[in-house]
Amino acid sequence: GDYRRILWEHGSQWLYGGADGDGRIVALSITPSYVYALGDATDLYNSTYETSTDILHASRSIVWLAPDVIVVYDRATSKTDGRFKRFWLQLPAVPEVDGNRAVVTTATGQQLVVTTLLPANAAITPGPLDPDEPPDEPANGEPMVSWLRVEAPGGPADVRFLHVLQGVDAGAAADAAVLFESDDGAFAGAVVGTTAVLFPVEVGADVGELTYEVPADTTAHLITGLAPGGRYDATIESDGGVVRVSVAPGTSVLADDGGVLAVGLPTVSGDVPSPTATGEGPEATTAPSPSATVPAAEPTAAPTEPLVATATGAAPADATATATPATAGGESLGVELGERDGSGVNGLALLAPEGDRTAVTLLVQGATAEQVVLVHRGTCAALDPNPAFLLARPDATGHSQSALGVALAALRAEPHAIAIHASAGELGTVVACGDIPAG
Repeated sequence: GDYRRILWEHGSQWLYGGADGDGRIVALSITPSYVYALGDATDLYNSTYETSTDILHASRSIVWLAPDVIVVYDRATSKTDGRFKRFWLQLPAVPEVDGNRAVVTTATGQQLVVTTLLPANAAITPGPLDPDEPPDEPANGEPMVSWLRVEAPGGPADVRFLHVLQGVDAGAAADAAVLFESDDGAFAGAVVGTTAVLFPVEVGADVGELTYEVPADTTAHLITGLAPGGRYDATIESDGGVVRVSVAPGTSVLADDGGVLAVGLPTVSGDVPSPTATGEGPEATTAPSPSATVPAAEPTAAPTEPLVATATGAAPADATATATPATAGGESLGVELGERDGSGVNGLALLAPEGDRTAVTLLVQGATAEQVVLVHRGTCAALDPNPAFLLARPDATGHSQSALGVALAALRAEPHAIAIHASAGELGTVVACGDIPAG
């Protein structure tokens, strides 16, 4: 039959120049720990030439979490009710569906686990491929033999889809995936294992104050849809068996160039490729290193409230830190954080140049959830009371990673020191400190 009728019947994008325009990459972040992209395909689903112009909005936000988790948030809006809205996957084996979870098992036992969190009561249907064009068989070498269709019941005019895809080794179990929303309903997302991923319900939503609650064992947060390079204040506190998060415009933490605020993500080694983007919207550039980000300029006053809490518990008793001698030029250098006043806290900070930023990795023995780690101007003997940069708190193993918004050479051009303070309310008590060698 006519390919145009096939496209229309399936709700597909218009091909061969029939669409009203191209898709656009609106935002993009690429790091070793996560990749985020936001694409708008609205024009591809409308064709003035074919008198098919009912789609008001079609966009997708997608996050990859190293090493094997993908979270997909789709927005679909038509002018009228009764237009089907569907999420499709092409698969190498027929999936088994149980409730809101579909599992595909390969010939070697590896699994793809797909969890549907939105829409509520979605119709989830597996099936074999059914080619529409002669000779009624897949192309040579085609590995896909099945599909998974997720449909919004009733064909509402406005719907959101939220899916979590996990790659799982043979014999292993997938992490739990749980839906959550911000207090005002403007953001929605998924907690996968111990990581929370959050998306704006409407693209371009203005973020005043964003607050949400997630399970108590949530240790990492990735919030999308913020202003690219925007500065925010973030608090993460345990409250009655849950973790409560609040984000508002401020100075303490920095969203990356794709508008992503990442706190507490595990460090992943590897090169960051240089992305490119086309179309309107924020220009996409290479994102800074993952995990907690830090202010690019000093705060106007020392903080008096909890800044960011990424983990609880003390470091293992047998944790050790060995200082690495400072090196010249643009190479990494180590800063030994010496114990102060019998605190029992000591450690090592590794500073690595990353262009106009500096990656900081901490290994701390005796770390606690209350401690705050700051970079100050001056030396350990005479710290400037106004901190220059906030570093991510060490996790339960004593590790953390941050990205400073300043080049390492500039940081070493004048005296700076890294200090571990007893708590946000006791910034006058330094439990460990180390001077950054002059360059």
